[in-house]
Amino acid sequence: MALEQGIPVATVDKGDLNSLCGNRPHQGFVLRTTPLTIPRLASPEDSPDCRFWLALDEVVDPQNFGAILRSAHFFRDVSVLVCSKNASPPSPVVSAASAGALERLPLYSTRDLPALLGEFREGGWKVLGACADDSGSELGRVEKGERTVLVVGSEGSGLRTLVKRACSDFVRVGDPGAEGVDSLNVSVTTGILLWHLLKDDPAT
Repeated sequence: MALEQGIPVATVDKGDLNSLCGNRPHQGFVLRTTPLTIPRLASPEDSPDCRFWLALDEVVDPQNFGAILRSAHFFRDVSVLVCSKNASPPSPVVSAASAGALERLPLYSTRDLPALLGEFREGGWKVLGACADDSGSELGRVEKGERTVLVVGSEGSGLRTLVKRACSDFVRVGDPGAEGVDSLNVSVTTGILLWHLLKDDPAT
């Protein structure tokens, strides 16, 4: 396939491949590319034609970032918005964890997530923040069919204060789990929320 696309191919030993990918699994192939850049979204008016956005508030772990992108791509018609700083950048680790979704999703960045979420809200969008406590509605009580921005927070502290203030509603997966485990992994939480909010929704 590489030769068909005019991409130079070099055969090297396993040690070279290990070095190129930082000793991460490579399955015998490494593709060297130019860095991937994420376009900036200045306003909701500049966004693609979609009814559902997933906004990530400073998700820093590349494995979580990639897993979230993989889930978002699975449900289709989901655009993703990320912070341009204090968040995981696009990388080979993210690409591998996303199973290629990193390169295929409508993915945008913003310098000021709270302000942009405020613009979405003023434009009639429901800005739905994910939370781990009982301040949020249970999933089964959240109405579907509206234009929605789902906002999930960082692995440690959740949504920042200004991001919370930009939200119009909050949602939680359920009651806290077993003793000693007070919350789900952010990528697992996001997958559950996407499933409940998008399945059987005629608008998506």
